[in-house]
Amino acid sequence: MNIEQFMQGYKQAWEQADEAMFCALFGADGEYRNTPFALQRGHAQLAAYWRRVKLQEDVHVSYQVLASDAQGGMAPWHVTYKVPSEE
Repeated sequence: MNIEQFMQGYKQAWEQADEAMFCALFGADGEYRNTPFALQRGHAQLAAYWRRVKLQEDVHVSYQVLASDAQGGMAPWHVTYKVPSEE
């Protein structure tokens, strides 16, 4: 999977709030860091973390691939969403 395919999948997984689609972007022991201090490893942890996006509404993800090679690439991304109030 190249960086463009990864970012397109990431965008779709977030906008569709689909943890299975998110996990499919990673190998069985893949890692995701939502902050430098929080690590999710493996599909079970990835899915559990990604379920939080179900609390978000009106999600829009944009990105731009700046560099790409056989090892990966670089793509800054931006997301906007709403979190409805419980009240």
